[in-house]
Amino acid sequence: MNISTDEHPRYLAAYAASLTLGHVIAHALCHPSTAGGTLSDGQVDVNGHRYANKMVGTLHACVLAVVAVRCFVTTGFDLRAARLLEVPPLEHLTVGLMLVYLVYDTCFLLGRFFVLAPSRGAPERWTFGEHTLSVAHHLLGFVSWWLVYGGTGGVYWAQCIHLAELSTPLLNVRWIMIKEGITSGPLYLAGSALFLVVFFLSRIPTTAVLLYYMYMGVEKWPSRSIAWFQFMVTLSFWGINLIWFWGGMKLVLRALKGKSGKGKKEE
Repeated sequence: MNISTDEHPRYLAAYAASLTLGHVIAHALCHPSTAGGTLSDGQVDVNGHRYANKMVGTLHACVLAVVAVRCFVTTGFDLRAARLLEVPPLEHLTVGLMLVYLVYDTCFLLGRFFVLAPSRGAPERWTFGEHTLSVAHHLLGFVSWWLVYGGTGGVYWAQCIHLAELSTPLLNVRWIMIKEGITSGPLYLAGSALFLVVFFLSRIPTTAVLLYYMYMGVEKWPSRSIAWFQFMVTLSFWGINLIWFWGGMKLVLRALKGKSGKGKKEE
């Protein structure tokens, strides 16, 4: 199966439209009708949409991660350049799913910051980690995955990146814990530690291995310029994840330090 925008424009339009509608419906279904807590009404409404976004992201991550794991279990973790132009059908569809999700998530992030939060009287502060890196990550990922989906190569290799989604459900569970006021204690520390372990294993060494094989197989790509572009995007993805991982480590270490300090005071 090798579907390109030139061969099947109607199919691509229908597939993209159905996935887009699916994301909108899923967001609406996941939005809680009421939200508790001591926040103002505006903040509750914003967090309700953020909760819906997290749930859509979790569903999306589960689909991609399951397909990626299945791919490597059934075919072996083989990243040699000989597999560059393979287009496994199910894996090809997940690349399309990722494209639509990146658009949805980017629009939600920007819409929340510039429209939703200010209109609800709960403006956000633009941060490097949550906003700048996320937008850069999504924009680079969209161009990269569009090229992959269009038939320039890399559908099989893309599954190595999709393995990173194994950590997304744990990240979203941790976000929900924080919004529910669970920011310390054994449950919070265990959840944060598990997230960091899965985040590291699914994103750092796996991407490093992929970078090695991409570099060694540059001459196998149909276009040398696309090959180097994909290599640099993957390198950027790896760097962004290193920054996020270090940020998560600092939060956990800070929580452990606070717990240690509390224990000393109690003694």
